[in-house]
Amino acid sequence: MIESLANVSEPVAYISVLLLMILNGIFSFPSSQVLYIFTGYLSSYDALSPILLIIFGAMGNTIGNILQYELVRYKGSDFASRFFYIKKSSLEGLNTFINGRGTAYLFVGKLIPGIKIAVPILAGLAHTKRIFIYPILLVASLIWATIFVYIGILFGTDSSVTKWYSLGALALGLIIYVYILVKYPHILEGLSESKENK
Repeated sequence: MIESLANVSEPVAYISVLLLMILNGIFSFPSSQVLYIFTGYLSSYDALSPILLIIFGAMGNTIGNILQYELVRYKGSDFASRFFYIKKSSLEGLNTFINGRGTAYLFVGKLIPGIKIAVPILAGLAHTKRIFIYPILLVASLIWATIFVYIGILFGTDSSVTKWYSLGALALGLIIYVYILVKYPHILEGLSESKENK
């Protein structure tokens, strides 16, 4: 699906990136890293504008995240736990964790692979003010898009840089997971149980 962007016209490519990133913002699929690196690679051959890719991609991701945030804010933890297959007690623990540390944690979390997907959900549960969360989602999405579009431009799609990034992201995610597990065990309570019930 992503590779097909190489064979469409520029306007269709930008609209496709926008729509794919709306899906990513809601469902975390398709992978934003793969999409941005591949389209960044295409832009290195003057097929696409990197600036427009960043703008359309970040807009799409922000729209998707806002939709996710508003759904969770309106429907509550019961909906979030059913829709995202996470036990309600785990969501409440994460909510308490974020509330005690302010919106800065939401911004940082939006830039960490594996955690970024939960940020709109947590913000919705915490009823974080829109005046704070909307700019956080937009700015973090712009930063994320810029990083990966330019990885694609500079290093292409099959570089060792992208492989090392993947390993580094995995290691960072594991470190954060272990930290939360040790320091805040109630947050992760029931996650494995909820996956079994999926």
